Amino acid sequence: MILNYKKDCLRIAAAMRKGKIAIFPTDTIYGIGTVWNSHNNTEIFMLKRRKRNKPLIILSDIRWIDKFADLQIKTKQYWPGPFTLIMNAKRLLPWWVSLNNAVAIRVPKNRDIIRLIRAVGAPITATSVNVSGEIPLENIKKIEKIYENRVDIIAEDISFHPKRPSKIIDIRKNSTERRLR
Repeated sequence: MILNYKKDCLRIAAAMRKGKIAIFPTDTIYGIGTVWNSHNNTEIFMLKRRKRNKPLIILSDIRWIDKFADLQIKTKQYWPGPFTLIMNAKRLLPWWVSLNNAVAIRVPKNRDIIRLIRAVGAPITATSVNVSGEIPLENIKKIEKIYENRVDIIAEDISFHPKRPSKIIDIRKNSTERRLR
């Protein structure tokens, strides 16, 4: 189902709350995801042909970060913004969002994606729309052609212009801060 990203935000959020998989604009590129704790996240791995040892990123409002990781002073220099931070997980998390007790989190600056996250009422997962290892898809018509019958919702926004994917920075304790992408 193709919906208008801005006009149908609450409808998209309601579907994601139920674990439906959506494609949507983020603050950087088109993402594919659902609510963070849905078992349907495993379907995203199959759609992307993604290896299990490459967990999904959690997109979150800043107020929910402490569910997953300890907020660090370092995060203030990156968030909100196009930075995915790899942090020590605070608790045991599902394999689709955590590996080796680490979690990758991003707090976007874009008001539309924050509105979607808040409407879902929980953090959501996100990864680029593409086959794993390939260049992220940027053209919404191409995305629709490939994924229309493979995901529950495609959120279309004709005003969205994809940018570069987020920068990934490892800020885990006992790790030297380093940029991975």
